[in-house]
Amino acid sequence: MLCAKCGTDNLEGASFCAACGAPLSPAYAQQAAEPPSWGGRPQTSGMAIASLVLGICGLLIPILAPLIGLILGIVALGQIGGSRGRQTGSGLAIAGICVSALMLLIMPAMLFPVFMRARQSARKVQCLSNVKNLAIAAQMYLADWDAFWPSEHEMKPVLYFNSAPGGGTPVSLPGTCEHLTDANPYLREPVVLDDYIKNRDVWRCPSARTMEGARFIVPLGPNGDWVQHYKDHEGDWGKDGSPDSGGPCHPAFPPGWGGEVTDSLTQGRMATADRGGAKWPMAFVSAYGVNGNCRDLRASAIYDPMRYVVIFESDIGCSGSGGMEDLVAEPRHSGGDDWGFGDGHAKWWPRGGAGDALQWEPEQGSF
Repeated sequence: MLCAKCGTDNLEGASFCAACGAPLSPAYAQQAAEPPSWGGRPQTSGMAIASLVLGICGLLIPILAPLIGLILGIVALGQIGGSRGRQTGSGLAIAGICVSALMLLIMPAMLFPVFMRARQSARKVQCLSNVKNLAIAAQMYLADWDAFWPSEHEMKPVLYFNSAPGGGTPVSLPGTCEHLTDANPYLREPVVLDDYIKNRDVWRCPSARTMEGARFIVPLGPNGDWVQHYKDHEGDWGKDGSPDSGGPCHPAFPPGWGGEVTDSLTQGRMATADRGGAKWPMAFVSAYGVNGNCRDLRASAIYDPMRYVVIFESDIGCSGSGGMEDLVAEPRHSGGDDWGFGDGHAKWWPRGGAGDALQWEPEQGSF
């Protein structure tokens, strides 16, 4: 190793010149004392770029793209900080994190109306299917009996209720008590159609806000006589705290329609569609009404079965049959209503858009 000062050739590894004592190779010693550094050109982090791109793509691929972009941006920021200058792009990573987070916040709000419309459309389809099933059941009953379900005609209950046992003015034949049919639990439209439907859930509309349950369950008396129940509690009808909470003014249902909550003489509460869940089996509930003009109506009296209304959306619940005045106050499905007709078909119309297409009375004409 040559001495830079005097030119003497020294042994390899010597620190000082043997001739003049000058230090050997000072540049090498200085270089050895300094820490090694990256001599290449720094590169932009690919993760940072991907984070920003995925954040922007959140407009096209909501939720998933910005979520991945947020994760990549955080990872890229950590890698850039520990690269000792080998990687750059911290600004891109921060921008990717911000854009991705913003997309995750605003996209649910943007998509919520879309999801709600899709949900409402699905409910509309389900409700129309329910109404069609009910209309088909009514049409099958009509075909079997050449008439719709009857009102009460047996003389025993007719004479009993005509005598006004609960008070009021007696009715003379051929007239009948106006509450007579409601008193018979086996003349409820859902009960009459039960053998044709097989699934009572079709009476539930998925968009109905309120649905009344079967409140008044009338048991069979001796020898299967349901009238005996009214006779046994004749002085208790409608009185608070009485052993009987109903009477002929309350549409009655037979045993088995009240669920575990209400299947008793004294109904402590109204069974509703939103009460109880799995722990409290619910009573039968209904979100539809039946045209009150159907009772005792023969098939030959219907001018046009394709236009004659049988089933309609209503909040009268288990009160059963009614008229146009019982149509649900606010349309449940996209501003319109589902209707079931005498020939078994069902159709949705916007509120007020049906016009002369609906026939409410059995004779020729429309409402």
